[in-house]
Amino acid sequence: MRPCLHWRHSTTGISIDDIATVVLLALIGIVPDVAGAYAAARGMSALLFGVAPGDSATFAAAVGLSLLTTFAGSLVPAFPALRVTPMSILRAE
Repeated sequence: MRPCLHWRHSTTGISIDDIATVVLLALIGIVPDVAGAYAAARGMSALLFGVAPGDSATFAAAVGLSLLTTFAGSLVPAFPALRVTPMSILRAE
């Protein structure tokens, strides 16, 4: 079971630890964002119509959208990088 925890894809070099690090950094970035959004919502409570300042569904949607944006933003450079062979890079240099 231990070798499965340190799995590394042979062609891309991506490991489970790399993926876990990216997900952890995304979650660490979301925590202060949610706190700031809650503080801003409390300050603008007079402008909110039909939504409570601490509405959990709204914050859950905002967190989900932030994670989706982070994931999509990491895929944009990843797909072109997967099409390049290491030998073509070495030959170009």
